[in-house]
Amino acid sequence: SAFLAPVLAGGRSDTRLPLFSYFALLNVFVLGVSWFKAWRSLNIAGFVLTLLIGMAWGVDHYRHSHYLVTQVFVVLFVAAYSAMPVATALLRVPGLAAWHEGILLFGVPLAGVGLQRALVGNLEYGLAWSAFVGALWYFMLGGLLRRRKAPANAILEMAYLGIAGVLLTISVPLAFGARLTSALWAVEGCAVLWL
Repeated sequence: SAFLAPVLAGGRSDTRLPLFSYFALLNVFVLGVSWFKAWRSLNIAGFVLTLLIGMAWGVDHYRHSHYLVTQVFVVLFVAAYSAMPVATALLRVPGLAAWHEGILLFGVPLAGVGLQRALVGNLEYGLAWSAFVGALWYFMLGGLLRRRKAPANAILEMAYLGIAGVLLTISVPLAFGARLTSALWAVEGCAVLWL
């Protein structure tokens, strides 16, 4: 019901900062509760409800003047929920076996791609840079898991590195022409075959 409070209140404001600040604090609370109570379904509820309510707001009320506040919120939202399974695995939080919550593992990058498409799709190289930065973020998260060298984290590590590889692959045609894209994809194919 806390997620529905802004919707039920029906407030109208010229700036989205109060709404996004409220949701950011609410998501920090959700992640904190699930951290100490191993309540992983709360993470999923927080992710889904924030995404749905944010998208509903965006469809009806988003204007270009809201770009900066919206972009900061989207980055924090994606970073928090994509890092949660890694933090759970690395710090051995109770409920470690919950890594298989695929909605957080794969739903967060899919939601991030969709949200970035809506925000920067009309900017030159906006999607390319978004995909590239997302790839770096997921490589970093996968690298953190790899450094721990825990056999229990192997599948999670490969999933993060796979998501990073997909985002990096997507960024190439968004930034370059057909010839350079085919050349870079050929090099990438050789590297994957070598690995």
